Amino acid sequence: MRDRPVAARDDRGGEGALTTAQRIITKNDVLISHQAVNLPDVLPLSARNAEVKIRYTVDVSPCAASQSTSLYLYRVGAPFIASVHGQKLTSSLPYVGLRDSFIMQTGGWFSHNGRVPVVASGSFGDSFEDKAEFSKKIYHTGISAVIMITSHFAKQEDSDDVLIGNFDKFFQMTGNIPMGTYECPSPYKRILSPYVFKYLLGTNRMKYHKDTTIIFEKVKEKIELVGKNKLEFYDACIANTMYSLQAGAKGMSAISGNLYPEIIVWMCNNSTNPGRQEDVKYIQQQLTKTEDILAQNYPLSAKYFLHKRGLPIEVISRINTVPLTLQQTVALDDTYKVFLGWCDRLGIKPAHT
Repeated sequence: MRDRPVAARDDRGGEGALTTAQRIITKNDVLISHQAVNLPDVLPLSARNAEVKIRYTVDVSPCAASQSTSLYLYRVGAPFIASVHGQKLTSSLPYVGLRDSFIMQTGGWFSHNGRVPVVASGSFGDSFEDKAEFSKKIYHTGISAVIMITSHFAKQEDSDDVLIGNFDKFFQMTGNIPMGTYECPSPYKRILSPYVFKYLLGTNRMKYHKDTTIIFEKVKEKIELVGKNKLEFYDACIANTMYSLQAGAKGMSAISGNLYPEIIVWMCNNSTNPGRQEDVKYIQQQLTKTEDILAQNYPLSAKYFLHKRGLPIEVISRINTVPLTLQQTVALDDTYKVFLGWCDRLGIKPAHT
């Protein structure tokens, strides 16, 4: 966990860490403990259970005298509900305002002892000034790069030149902060053309790109543009795994990576291995076949699968509240058995919690 999990900044430029909290732990509505704790709080293993509920109460009264106060919350773990004076905020939104007085940023973006570099979306806000300010705040949490959602920088009908102009304006407002891009489907999917992608590579600011083009020939065209640039290219389409990796992609960023990361890692390590091509082709076929199963009622499907793998996680979602059907759970159960078969074939020992 970060050394400053909760912090507040007021309109006078003051900023300070909130170092203590009241922690209440219950299990099946029975009180387990209620005590004062120092922040950051490292939970006991017994509390890391789907049946356990944890509540923290933090005193923010020192900020009350300011006309404008921002509250930043950094967390690692399961979904949570936060409230200010009884009004609930939710971690499903990356940027949320409450009566123009509080800004809560959630997501647990950090580098654990420098071992895991993390990137995080930061292009939120109504204006470019808002986007730039928010990106600076996210970057100062310790992440490696700020990710720009491509559709945040132009309307759907805007030309590539308009998009480039808006990117350029944003870059000028964010200093030398390393950047990345994600062709997110929401609010609409803005695929970067080779023309725009080449411009971004030329800024020398880019470290990351998550591509959702899907059509491999178009994906390959952008991979070839990367060359020796420091940008790392990740394809989101699992059907492209073998092909994109062989074409030079750094890795994959598909939803199946949440369910069986061992298999995706194996593909990243072996797609260009001449001695494992038979297995590579087989696994590629299997990944493509099972992706439709995983995509049904995602992310509930992923949480169900991870729970089946032993992760103490509840099968609930803030995004999709429709429960899994019996047919979907049976298909996921069968996919779990198939996954274990892949591991046997490849000589992989599945990770267990």
